[in-house]
Amino acid sequence: FAFFDSAQFINKGLLPIRDYWTSNGIMIDFIQSYLFKILGVSWSVYLLHSSLINFIFSFLTYIFFKSQGLNSSLALFYSISISILAYPSSGVPFPDHHSILLSLIGIYLLIFAIKNNKNYIWFVIPIIFFVAFLCKQVPSAFFVILISIYALTLSIRNNDYYKFIPLIISLIFSLSVFFLFLTINNIEIKSFFIQYIFFPLTIGGERSSNANFFNLILMFVK
Repeated sequence: FAFFDSAQFINKGLLPIRDYWTSNGIMIDFIQSYLFKILGVSWSVYLLHSSLINFIFSFLTYIFFKSQGLNSSLALFYSISISILAYPSSGVPFPDHHSILLSLIGIYLLIFAIKNNKNYIWFVIPIIFFVAFLCKQVPSAFFVILISIYALTLSIRNNDYYKFIPLIISLIFSLSVFFLFLTINNIEIKSFFIQYIFFPLTIGGERSSNANFFNLILMFVK
């Protein structure tokens, strides 16, 4: 019921970070509140949210497989199999599922962009990952790091840096729209960083503070 309740808070005039503490799932809150507003508050509408994400991911997976040369029957079979394994494991809207499914869609777009070299696809990629990050910081942040390293390596190898222009423009656009949204709704940027960036970094800190990479290696050697 986590996002069921928080979506209701938003429709009553309360906003995450400004009026109540949240460390992930901001985008899920707003999507769910919008669905409740136009379709009414019910458990079916709550499940519709996750079903839509599952359908979009499965449909784009089908298109991706087709673009990689699979025939329609195999692409459909694998897409249906993925749709069964993707969101049904949770059922209800869940930040981890939103984040990883959107990140995988970002990977699809990256492959499309590399194969077709279309600027508009490069422009969309940062927006997708930014939305995934607003659903949950991990694993989207790891995807962004890996993709950034890969894109930079690819650009150096091909001596082609023009693809970074739409990426940078898209990143600036995404950040500008988001911080404008925070300003309009009187959500302090400082509070956003504290709740959404710095606080999650402390979770599990007591477990990792005593971790030692050398001791970990010795444990495997022994």
